[in-house]
Amino acid sequence: MDIPEEPLLTKARGLRILHTKKIPILNSEGVPEYLLGISEDITEKKRNEETHNQLFIAKVARDEAEKGIQLRDDFIAVAAHELKTPLTALKLQFQLIPKLLKNIDFSEKIRFSQLIENSLRQLDQFGQLVNELLDVSRMSTGTLNLRLIITNLSILTEEVMQRYKQELAASGCELRLQLQPRVIGNWDPMRLEQVLVNLMTNAMKYGAGKPIEIRCQVSGDRAVLSVRDHGIGVTKEDQIKIFKRFERAAPVTKYRGLGLGLFITRHIVEAHHGTIQVESELEKGTPYRHATLT
Repeated sequence: MDIPEEPLLTKARGLRILHTKKIPILNSEGVPEYLLGISEDITEKKRNEETHNQLFIAKVARDEAEKGIQLRDDFIAVAAHELKTPLTALKLQFQLIPKLLKNIDFSEKIRFSQLIENSLRQLDQFGQLVNELLDVSRMSTGTLNLRLIITNLSILTEEVMQRYKQELAASGCELRLQLQPRVIGNWDPMRLEQVLVNLMTNAMKYGAGKPIEIRCQVSGDRAVLSVRDHGIGVTKEDQIKIFKRFERAAPVTKYRGLGLGLFITRHIVEAHHGTIQVESELEKGTPYRHATLT
């Protein structure tokens, strides 16, 4: 028998830990008659190992804490910039309103209308950023609730894309829809709208000026929503990273955003017992983003 750790209470030194080997001594007939025990006191060795393990665990915890602090600081910096941008633009636009109202004529009405429209767009952008932060908080606490109703994903897709015609036109992206008539399931339409908007705006951001293709179809007992653009593409290494919180495949200096859109999208899809993945090659465009729902 080989006993790696065997406690032994001694009078002089208290509890000791022994590594013990026990070997039977056979008589001439091959029957065990004696037992030979060889023990090594490994108490100090075990203490040293425990101390080393505790130091290692403390180091890992410290490294993770430092990484978390850095991630938090980076996020705060990006979030502050992203939230400040629409507020600054909104402030400037509203500062113009009193000047226009003092002596408004027909020619100024068009400009006034555009000013209000731009202000509302900035408010929508600001509201979207705040909602993203709230969603991340809900996901962290496990309180992302779904309101499930029978929903036709194809009809929902068409309705959402209709509302974003102006944004698509501004980005120069031609929208191509391939929608099966009946892609029906028990889903939360508001949350699926978030998925659609996040995937579409992601495609508009990285594939501006190029076509966007959206397909919605049934595959077995599942619904598959696919969004394709012809933009910069995503490397193999970044294809998993982009669905994590605050992670980005492109530099923040060139592409705006908090790095939360695809993270939230993944959680919504998974909350519907679905999966999401991306297929792409860098600089070759044509990245597919597939969301599969039960």
